[in-house]
Amino acid sequence: MKKHYLICVVSIMFILTTSCSKEQVETADILGTWTVTQSDDQGLTYDVELIFNDDNSYDWTIPAGAQGHSDSHAEFELIDNIMTIVVDPDCAGEGKYNLILDDDKLAIISIEDACEARIHALEYVWTKK
Repeated sequence: MKKHYLICVVSIMFILTTSCSKEQVETADILGTWTVTQSDDQGLTYDVELIFNDDNSYDWTIPAGAQGHSDSHAEFELIDNIMTIVVDPDCAGEGKYNLILDDDKLAIISIEDACEARIHALEYVWTKK
């Protein structure tokens, strides 16, 4: 977990210090597929895709599959770079995330979310596919 946190912090610092970051992120900016390699508590790694759809929903998928993990679908609102997850069958309550976009990199940073599984699934620096 500490390694994941350190990677996130370093990646976020990189994005924040670059001059090309987009100040105002809109849904149209993030549409499509984003990828990242994640790991679970047992140390297994797997490639994940986060697909933002034009109906303000996303699909979190593991294309190759991973034992003990299932795909997820949720709906969100995006206002002033804050993505608020409003409907998620896998997690109760809303989750709020700051989005930072820099060319083909998208940092998703948890602001407030009671669902640890969702935080673990989303809080990364994603690369546009």
